Amino acid sequence: AGISRTKELSLSFSYDPIVFIPLFSVITNIVLLITIAKRRRYIKSILWFCVCIISAVLWGIGDMMTFLANNRETGLLARSLVPVTSLFGVSALVIFVSDITSDDADMHLGSRLLLVANTLLYFVVNLSTSLIINKDPASLVQRYWGYETVFGPFGLIYLLWSQFVIIYVAGLLTKYYLSRKKKEQKKQALIFLIGILIPLFGSTFTNIIPAIF
Repeated sequence: AGISRTKELSLSFSYDPIVFIPLFSVITNIVLLITIAKRRRYIKSILWFCVCIISAVLWGIGDMMTFLANNRETGLLARSLVPVTSLFGVSALVIFVSDITSDDADMHLGSRLLLVANTLLYFVVNLSTSLIINKDPASLVQRYWGYETVFGPFGLIYLLWSQFVIIYVAGLLTKYYLSRKKKEQKKQALIFLIGILIPLFGSTFTNIIPAIF
């Protein structure tokens, strides 16, 4: 079933059972968001943690739209949502982790400047040009799961930058884990570290390496 207005610009969707994979992610993150909201008094820098989770929810919705996309215009709209969520989500994650692992004011300022830099990078460069992602619907590549965008000349740099930020966060958590003496603090840091390493390795093998080749 599809929704179409014109031949040149139309949004069309069709059912694909693979959509249940990102749907599970969306539901899980929404439940996590509600759980955290109920315990907000006990979580430091909860705002930035929630921004990170909301970003993951929007990312999942973008993947759902990608799997259901029935034409290139819909696929381009869906895939364009991913850079927004990844830039905001990763930046919020940096602020959250720096807040919970350090009392250094300079560290907090640096993480917030990183958020501003990422925001400007996306809105100034990606929205107005095809340097990061090609905005031509005809350039999209059709896969069995939907449509994939083609990166522009700076697309790989964007991917590597996002990976660098995540590695930086993993480094902060590793340093925090090694410096803690209390068992509960070490356990908390280890949980966060594992939660970051999983998408780090996953995105490396599904995004970075294929993009290089």
